[in-house]
Amino acid sequence: MAAEWAGEKGRFWAEHADWFSRMLADFGASVLEGAALTPGERVLDVGCGGGDVSLAAAAAVRREGRVLGVDLSADELDVARVRAGQRGIDNVEFREADASADDLGPQTHDVLTSRFGVMFFADPVSAFTHLRAALRPGGRLAFVCWQSLDDNEWMTVPRRAIDEVLPLIPLPPPDTPGGFAFSDPDRVRSILDGAGWSAIDLVDTHRTVHLGDSVDEAVAFVRQMDYAKAVLDPAPPDQAAAAVEQARTALRARAGADGAIDLPGRVWLVRART
Repeated sequence: MAAEWAGEKGRFWAEHADWFSRMLADFGASVLEGAALTPGERVLDVGCGGGDVSLAAAAAVRREGRVLGVDLSADELDVARVRAGQRGIDNVEFREADASADDLGPQTHDVLTSRFGVMFFADPVSAFTHLRAALRPGGRLAFVCWQSLDDNEWMTVPRRAIDEVLPLIPLPPPDTPGGFAFSDPDRVRSILDGAGWSAIDLVDTHRTVHLGDSVDEAVAFVRQMDYAKAVLDPAPPDQAAAAVEQARTALRARAGADGAIDLPGRVWLVRART
């Protein structure tokens, strides 16, 4: 998983950074609401990607504060640095690092944030123990993670459409590192409790996932998702085309008046303290 994000997956996200920023904008806002940042604080943003949350956090803590964004993808970090330069934000640093193991400094941060960047740890208890050590006593944690697949129509609508033509590969076990690894709230609490965090709180949060400004854009996104590529790429061209058309039809039925595809997404906003 780490190699994928440091390689091809990270490059894809970097190449489509503006797209992903629009897609996940509501969820970054949820992280910042949960973090309740104040001027002068030091923030560690894990899995920062193209820097959306890091840059917003840097504005919130103002010039007297500081933000460190860490990610496995050098390509995404390049995007984040360019964005920081374009916006004249100089109280943020972006570093290529494995947040679960690399040195992040002892007790130097006030707040740890993450927008979908913490569900990929091979050993989550160990990772969150390591991350806790990078926060000062009384430091805060705020991240979002997806709830179950069935609770997220932005996934189920195109998935079910494709599955009608080409049966999808079964999902991995729910505790496998990946996008939905933290869907079980009891598992999340157990991980954080085992890693020494306290005041653990999960807030059921509903937001909107922007899949595209048009059906064509949404279909192009779906076509690049791992579950779709796994069955579409090896399929005979006529079957692959039929499956994509089925997804197109399903998404077109959910288009807004402006043609955009915005579907419900449901996450846990997770907060805790050291």
